[in-house]
Amino acid sequence: MATVVGVLVTLILAWLSYQAGEAGFEGLSNALFWQNSLLQSAVPPLDLGTADRPVYDGMLLMILAFVLNFVIGFIVYGVSAFVIVSRMAERAGHLRSRR
Repeated sequence: MATVVGVLVTLILAWLSYQAGEAGFEGLSNALFWQNSLLQSAVPPLDLGTADRPVYDGMLLMILAFVLNFVIGFIVYGVSAFVIVSRMAERAGHLRSRR
């Protein structure tokens, strides 16, 4: 269940981020898909254009960073969902406390 939640949350946030970017809300877009902003900002782009019109190459590293964004999202949101569901089950008395 946590894996499904992790995948769904990541995909929904990626879609919302895309929609926010298309609407001109770049800051909101970066916040919604934070792992993309983090990883792709770490990859230095190759400028093939001029100073007036920069054109950045979509290098293989950028594509790899984009794919890793989803993996990171699946893991972070899946683990978060697992922790939340486990705590809720403990409180409801379905699981014994690990302490």
